Amino acid sequence: MSPMNPTDTMPRTTRRLCVFFAVTSLCVVFGVTPRTANAQDASQVAEDIAQEPRFIIQTWQGERIGADTIEPSIAALELNKAGTNAGTKHTVPWHAIRTIEGPITDDTASFLAMGREIWRAMSRLERGDSFGAEPLFESAFERTRGTVGPTQAVVADGLLRCRLRRDARAAAVDAWLELAANLAAAPAANPDWNLQLTAIDRRTRLVPTLPPIWFDSLPARAFADALDFELPGSTTGDQPTRPGEPADAIRTLYGAAARYALGDPIDPTATSQAAEAASSREGGRLVAQVVLAQIGGAEVRAAARESLLKELDTREGRWRSVWASLAIGRSLLREPDPADQRAGILTLLSIHATDADVTPYLTGIALADAALAAERLGDDDAADTIRADLAREYPDHPVRQLPGLAHSVPTTPRTLASTVDSPPGAQRWTN
Repeated sequence: MSPMNPTDTMPRTTRRLCVFFAVTSLCVVFGVTPRTANAQDASQVAEDIAQEPRFIIQTWQGERIGADTIEPSIAALELNKAGTNAGTKHTVPWHAIRTIEGPITDDTASFLAMGREIWRAMSRLERGDSFGAEPLFESAFERTRGTVGPTQAVVADGLLRCRLRRDARAAAVDAWLELAANLAAAPAANPDWNLQLTAIDRRTRLVPTLPPIWFDSLPARAFADALDFELPGSTTGDQPTRPGEPADAIRTLYGAAARYALGDPIDPTATSQAAEAASSREGGRLVAQVVLAQIGGAEVRAAARESLLKELDTREGRWRSVWASLAIGRSLLREPDPADQRAGILTLLSIHATDADVTPYLTGIALADAALAAERLGDDDAADTIRADLAREYPDHPVRQLPGLAHSVPTTPRTLASTVDSPPGAQRWTN
């Protein structure tokens, strides 16, 4: 039957009640005494009314869930099941709900409408239409930002995937940090919030294409300025805004790395504390060492480099080796000894030589850092050669906008996997 037919959604007891009162009314009109069966029907209807759930939640998958009470919040719909499972608590994310039968508040109706928009965004993304999905995810993201629950998790995951597909890296980090905070707060029975997490390395919960490695640029400035360094566990209303360590610590480390690249002051105490808190998990430990190798004091940098050397031979993914090599190379460039600086240049160039296609965006940064370092050491021939490689392989890389990196070489650039979903003429590189 069509969903517009009222009998499709009318509760069974309501239909029986309508039929019963219609028959009773006819008996009264024609002076007919109702049969005993009608009295039995009345008793049965009264019993059904007492057992009928007050709410019926229908999902997009066709499931109908009866509930005696519901507790709506922007994170999800909490309900107490009716029937044989009466009293059982159940959580349904808003994007999974198609309709709710029963008396609902204006807030619930608003959450339900938001859930439909998220469902539309998910459908578009699954069809490959990330550009049509992103505005819908973005609207829901701003509304759910800072909350914890399955709804915000799926929104952050969807927005992350959309932004990665158009190489909007700084914006993607923002979405990933919200997703990371939600994953850190997920219940043990459902640690991934039922998400496939296609953009995330499951072992470390990191995004291989989004390391805490920045250069001076407008996107880095926008990211650093927008970061909200709230205290772990702070709340707004009844929703936790940050689940706390180590997710909050990772946010602090990414912000510190961005501010360092911009030349802004950094709080060394807060950075050190964040590194310690983040290191309680494998992914957080890698982030901490990559950041400390770049921005720490001399002894801290040396210790971080020593730790990162183990990543060079890891079998857990070549992206980890690229992260480590780039951080070690940048770290050595900060040492006063020219021999260490030359070692840093060689480390950076090794990325281009052996792992250029693992994360091409990071390879471009490595070449840029090596070219500028060679120029500072007075090796102009080496600097020119490296700049030429950067221009030939990555002519559209935004790092080439930095002073001293312009070099015009007509050639065919490397193809990036992340540009597959980009429309013709789209910007391929966004820091």
